[in-house]
Amino acid sequence: MSGEADGRVPTPGATAVAGRDPRAGAPGTGREIEFHLGVADKFDYACRLLRKIHARQLRCVVIGDARALTRLDAQLWSFDPQSFLPHMRLRAGQAIDPVLVRTPLWLADEAAVAGPADVLLNLGPQPADPQTLAQWARVVELVGDDEADLQAARQRWRLYRQAGHAPRDMRRDAGAGTGQGAPATPSADA
Repeated sequence: MSGEADGRVPTPGATAVAGRDPRAGAPGTGREIEFHLGVADKFDYACRLLRKIHARQLRCVVIGDARALTRLDAQLWSFDPQSFLPHMRLRAGQAIDPVLVRTPLWLADEAAVAGPADVLLNLGPQPADPQTLAQWARVVELVGDDEADLQAARQRWRLYRQAGHAPRDMRRDAGAGTGQGAPATPSADA
């Protein structure tokens, strides 16, 4: 399993070979941007990924349209009856209650309002605001297996590339277990 199941979520303070922070992207970009492509059920995948992020004691902000965030909020309450993931739904214009500021998982209409975090998880279709990318060490873009979601992901890929980032393709189905190497990027101009 790509991404959430193979340990790509960084441990706080961990460093990779050669002393580079694993949360950083390609040298010179400062961001690790991953596209998890071909995800059949984005909400189930997001729940499992958020469970891993929480287990590593990282802070995460999830963005997407209001309907997707509401659905994810409901699913987080029921996807694993044996565990609880502390999370809050933060709607546009809503201020964070000081009592809740330490909540590790935020489902936010406006990512910048939730403040800095280790991971930004984007359910799409809009890209993360390039002006606020510095708030996150890692950006994870979840992309479903339908054509509309893939087209929106291609646009986000291009925008990140134009901003000087080097997004990585974490395709779920291409070459998995076949030894065929890295799959093609989701964008023809990448």
